[in-house]
Amino acid sequence: MVFNIICPFEQVHYLTSIIDSSYIEDYSTKREIVNITCISKCYMEAIFDKTGKLVAWLQHYEVIFDLKNKHIAFIKNENVFTYQTKHLGRFCKGYFWDKYGNAVAFIRDAGGGPNPPNPPIPPIPSIPPIPPIPPIPPIPPIPPITTLNWSKMSWGQFLTG
Repeated sequence: MVFNIICPFEQVHYLTSIIDSSYIEDYSTKREIVNITCISKCYMEAIFDKTGKLVAWLQHYEVIFDLKNKHIAFIKNENVFTYQTKHLGRFCKGYFWDKYGNAVAFIRDAGGGPNPPNPPIPPIPSIPPIPPIPPIPPIPPIPPITTLNWSKMSWGQFLTG
């Protein structure tokens, strides 16, 4: 018998400490093997728009992927840029902010902005491709003061700048 366990990187040590060591050490007699697969490199956080609709995925708070698994933007020091180095806005406290300080989208557990809707449980994302190394972004503009308002801008409009 083979046990396959897929878990986030942070849980690997915990899992290996609670699995009966006889499963691993004495597998020749018990025929039970434990395979632990780490998925930390593909951890994706769902991005929702102001209506609670899934619009994109965020990998490690650094790279934004569209729903077709294509890298579309990256985050550097709370600033969101396209891969052509165009500044789009900010990502701070779980919200994506437009250039005027209004919220465009959010991730779960966002705080310090408008009340987000209760989004549905997102589907399991596919494993993303390795994104390119982000270019050196320009110096971003001074950020505006954030508001408690939702932007009139859609997620698609946000991405086009």
